[in-house]
Amino acid sequence: MEQGPASTQSTRYNVLIPIYDQFNTLDVNAPFEILGNAALPTGESKIFNIFVTAEKTNTQSYEGATLVANLGFDEAISMVEAGNVDVLIVPGAGPEAIGEVLKTIGDPRGIFGVIDAFLRHGSKKHPSRPTPWLVSICTGALIIGSAGSFVGLTATTHWGGILNLQKICTAQGGPPTTIVRRRWVDAGLNQNGIHVLSSGGISCGMDAMLYFIKTVLGPQYAADIATMMDYVWNGGGFNGLSPSSALGQPMLESLGTGWTTSQS
Repeated sequence: MEQGPASTQSTRYNVLIPIYDQFNTLDVNAPFEILGNAALPTGESKIFNIFVTAEKTNTQSYEGATLVANLGFDEAISMVEAGNVDVLIVPGAGPEAIGEVLKTIGDPRGIFGVIDAFLRHGSKKHPSRPTPWLVSICTGALIIGSAGSFVGLTATTHWGGILNLQKICTAQGGPPTTIVRRRWVDAGLNQNGIHVLSSGGISCGMDAMLYFIKTVLGPQYAADIATMMDYVWNGGGFNGLSPSSALGQPMLESLGTGWTTSQS
């Protein structure tokens, strides 16, 4: 179900990440790290423009870090309705924080307003724009699942949220949702023509985002990003790919003293 590699010389992806009180830090940082590194191996200009949206300017994570939002939810909804968001990534949190978010279902100006707008307008794009993606990280699946995003599809979440996600999806009615325990699940296109990807718990978001990169840009990009991050892609595999020549010694030396491709 992979798409051909995108033409990164002309394509720029607008990525929107809605956050809320007590979100999990890695659920947000993993997409930032991987998408932010996408252009490094090639020396191209930035491929992904990332926007954070929240109810308030400063939002504190469960771990205590504070993230400053680029946009309020109203601005984000307008951006989505204008067809200017290609990827919506919803992070997870602990049970109490997720419970507070789920209390806002039906609020047209909250996080569900952003998700609902994307489900309605995400695929209404100019033909030159890429296929839209909806991504959940960890228990973010419970949030987008509550918006009906997984109807008739297969999805995953943190292992501790599997049963709750099943209950949430069953309550949506319509074709059943298959809930599995995996590091990530590519569910393909939903009924609105949006590509849906869900990941398992916390660290699985890194693997899911590398899979996203592999699918939209190509496997060499994913291999190079993982190499730059010194990260072993769990369950992904690169089919024997080695880092591209762009990751050779000259580039590493430009990063500063002590970087080398040789092994001691």
